[in-house]
Amino acid sequence: EITRLQFASILCRMLNITGQKTGEGIFKDIARRHYLAGKIEELRKMGIMNGTAEDMFGKDEKISSMQAAVVFLRALGYENLAEYKGGYPTGYLAAARETDLLKGVSVSDKALTYSQAMMLFYNFASCELYQVRAVSSDGQTMETVEGETVLKVYHNIAKTKDVLSATADTSLYSENGTPSGEVRIGSKNLKYDGSDIKQYIGYEIEGYYNTDS
Repeated sequence: EITRLQFASILCRMLNITGQKTGEGIFKDIARRHYLAGKIEELRKMGIMNGTAEDMFGKDEKISSMQAAVVFLRALGYENLAEYKGGYPTGYLAAARETDLLKGVSVSDKALTYSQAMMLFYNFASCELYQVRAVSSDGQTMETVEGETVLKVYHNIAKTKDVLSATADTSLYSENGTPSGEVRIGSKNLKYDGSDIKQYIGYEIEGYYNTDS
């Protein structure tokens, strides 16, 4: 089972939260000089993860899978929609169904296990953010944007899913393969330095790449 502190630590890395090196002492159970103090306080300021009380984070307490789902949905921007749909817990479950967050995971009030946590974080990384797209006199229009996932927005890592059409050794559509150290997925040439994957030529595969390179 995973503690709230352990969960928050992973979440801060996923959201690329830096925070102050020294905290403000908001939570009595997290020392100001604790390496996560500033980051956890930043999570609270962002409205993503609160303490178990006004001045206690509950760092050694277990987090339930339902509580974790709520935190993830807040981070994705779904809190207002979840509250509109009925609040905790039904509204959050309804909002979660609009994403792949709970794929392969059933949520409850039981403590979150490490295996469940890893599955949720894996799903979370590929979820698209629910963002404000327009503002008018009638209010805000919010929607997801294809490809604007947690990995893309916070780590510049995009996902592609298409047919592996060429490697350095062979190609489906021409005599020549890709330059050395590259593969072609769909129409994208991507750098690749892993094991030989030519046996997957012609198959649909998933690939992740850094959008900065």
